[in-house]
Amino acid sequence: MSGDAAPLRWGVKRSLVRYVAGVPDGLLRAFDGAVADDEQVFVFAADGSGADGVRRFRGSLEFTAHEGMLRIELSDPWVESDVEGALLTVFSPMDDRRVAMARLTPAGDAAWTAELLPRGADVLGPQYFAGTAIDPVRIGAG
Repeated sequence: MSGDAAPLRWGVKRSLVRYVAGVPDGLLRAFDGAVADDEQVFVFAADGSGADGVRRFRGSLEFTAHEGMLRIELSDPWVESDVEGALLTVFSPMDDRRVAMARLTPAGDAAWTAELLPRGADVLGPQYFAGTAIDPVRIGAG
């Protein structure tokens, strides 16, 4: 598999995924190019890479529970290089724009640990704060 065709694998926040899955009306939905694997890690299809240092992926996630009182939506994660290293950005339907989800720190070949940035914490909900560790991001096979 060429690097440009490799998918992005990301569990978002394992404790959040387990929580939503355990709520009687909880729904974890991956669609439009994203799928969940057997371990509830979400796999996003490659959508090309630009000469601009951006690795683009496509797919959407929707987590809902508590009759819609909990609703998290995010789409099309990108790994973007910046002067400080790398960022995970997502399109947030709630904001109707792309937001910086997490600061990424290299953790091996095509893998990064991730810490929430302020807007990323807002996307996941009020129980999360900037600096909170979320699931690592990997590009390529599991």
